[in-house]
Amino acid sequence: MAGGKTFKRDQKRRKEMARKLKQEEKMRKKAERREAKKDGTPGEEEPADFESGTGTGQPF
Repeated sequence: MAGGKTFKRDQKRRKEMARKLKQEEKMRKKAERREAKKDGTPGEEEPADFESGTGTGQPF
């Protein structure tokens, strides 16, 4: 099979990058919540459409 190793290597790299991005986003949100808590202002934990909709949090 031509290109099998390259495909596997690229697939592995994409998976690893996705994991890193997800982890960075999680850390960023955690830091934002920590800062908001330190300042005494509540952070945006729920999306805006949740408050104005039917209460289900779904846009439809």
